[in-house]
Amino acid sequence: MVPIFGKYAKYYDIVNQSYFNWTNKSFLNFFDLIFSRMKSKPRNILILACGTGRFGIPLAKKGFNVTCLDISQEMLNVLKEKKEKEKIEIKIVQGDMTNFSLDEKFDIILCMYNSVYELDEEGLKKILTRVYNHLNEDGIFIFDVEDFSKRKFQKVWADKEELTWIRFYEKDNIRIQRTIYEVMDKEKMNFKWDSFMIIDDSGEIKTVLTRDKFHLLSFEEWKKLLKSNKFTKIECYSNRDSKTKFKEGDQFLTFVVWK
Repeated sequence: MVPIFGKYAKYYDIVNQSYFNWTNKSFLNFFDLIFSRMKSKPRNILILACGTGRFGIPLAKKGFNVTCLDISQEMLNVLKEKKEKEKIEIKIVQGDMTNFSLDEKFDIILCMYNSVYELDEEGLKKILTRVYNHLNEDGIFIFDVEDFSKRKFQKVWADKEELTWIRFYEKDNIRIQRTIYEVMDKEKMNFKWDSFMIIDDSGEIKTVLTRDKFHLLSFEEWKKLLKSNKFTKIECYSNRDSKTKFKEGDQFLTFVVWK
């Protein structure tokens, strides 16, 4: 894996805070309801692609033993600063989520915000093997994906659709202009996402370009992949709602996979 987010770890929370404010509460409530169905109360949680601690910090505050793993040391440095400021215990591990090996097992493993899309087919097989081997019996793996093909694109050409949007962010002495260019190839189910940021950090001008390309899997393809990696009890929910099972056409899918 290539750590793309390390380039703007310092600014990651600024440009994503409104999205996290919108989604984190829903996810945390979702986790609570899923955890309540387990045979015994979960204690140990591993968060893959943890970023700057969007879930690690609130879950640690709830009293869980939290381990956070990310490939980007820059993102983990931000998490460490937050952890020390909040005076909470979180085990921080720098590593690749397709190739990690820890000396403990977990009741819950999380990989959220489309992080699995950073992987190709071989990478997905590797992460599922690692997750399975690091789960306790009756443990749960939770991950989410968005079907980007359901987004409302502005232009259509050939078999591709595109969308461009611009956002402005400001915090303390930092101002950011971010331009996002998205292309969806519905025939091949490939989604391309480019982000270009112009950052004014206390008068110092920086630019950051990140590019990503995802191959989208259908619900049935996800099920097949999970089953081929020993997971047999597979649940899928829509829009971070543990009471609403996924149905064809939904844009947001959250998988709950039991060992």
